[in-house]
Formats: sequence, C-alpha cells, structure tokens
Amino acid sequence: ITNGITIMSLSGAGVTIIDGNSSVRCMSVTHSNAVVTGFTFTRGYRGGDGNGGGVYVSGGATIRNCTFSSNTATNYGGGLYCYQGGTITNCTFTGNRATYGGGLQCEGTGNVFNCTLSANSAYYGAAVRLRNGGIITNCMINNNLAYAGGGGIQIVGSGVAFGCTVLGNTSSNYAGGIYCWQGGTV
Repeated sequence: ITNGITIMSLSGAGVTIIDGNSSVRCMSVTHSNAVVTGFTFTRGYRGGDGNGGGVYVSGGATIRNCTFSSNTATNYGGGLYCYQGGTITNCTFTGNRATYGGGLQCEGTGNVFNCTLSANSAYYGAAVRLRNGGIITNCMINNNLAYAGGGGIQIVGSGVAFGCTVLGNTSSNYAGGIYCWQGGTV
C-alpha cells in the first residue's frame, strides 16, 4: 500500500484472511496515512532481506484489529516489521518466528498498544524486539521462546516497555522475560 488509504475488512480478522502460502510476504504498507483494519495475515514468508514475514510497515502507517499467525522472516519481524514509524493497535501475534523479533520488531520508532503476543519464537526478542526506539504499552506477552535472549521482549539501544504483562516466556540463555541490551526503559 503506497497511498494514504484505509483498507478495512467487512467481516473482521476471523474470516478475512490473507495467506502468503509460506512463499511471499502478505502485505507491505509504506504510506504514513495508510490504515489497515481487520485482517488475518498468515503463512507469510520473507527471505532475502528477511524483514516482515507477515507485514512490512514503514513511515507511520496504522495497523489495527489484525491477527498475525504462522509467519516467518529470515531476519527481522516474523509477524510484522515496523521501520521508522507505525502504530500497531489491538492485534494478536501467535506462532510467528524470525531470527530477531519473532512476533514483531520495531526499528527506530513505532508504537504497539493493547496487543497479545503468544507462542512466538526467535533467537532474540521472541515476542517483541525494540531496536533504537519504539514503545510497547499495555500488551499481554506470554509463552514465547527465545533461543538466545529475551523470551518476552528484547530492547536494544533504546525503547520503552510500559504497563505490559510478561509471563511464562523462556530463553535458553539471557532473560526469559525482558532483556535490555545497551539501554531501554521498563
């Protein structure tokens, strides 16, 4: 989506599904005034640059009331990769995987509100990874698995986690719950 438009499903994420068939990213949203509401993004895949298996967001777009399930990125953001701005609200992330940020990764800036992230996996930041900025607020983060660090959340450089419930997450190495490396505020 390269224009400032709103794309809204008529029946909600439970029945409006965009399936990447484990071969392509489901959607890319790059306009600051674009809004996407009420979809399920599933089986998205991003190899190559490897960012955003389900959805790639940049420049301030808004994603709300969506479900991200079973998406894969070879690098950042299995479910969603948010680069230099974006607002993610009332979304569910489950069963996504990546090297960094299994559920989602915010790079630079980005705001994540009232989301649920469970059963995601990554080497670092299984549910959420904030790198050099980003804010996650009032989210439920549970039962995610990191193979290296940050079973629930990893914050690198800067970023803020506020008012989130983080429980039942595990890591094979550093911090099953929240792992702050070189900065971050909890």
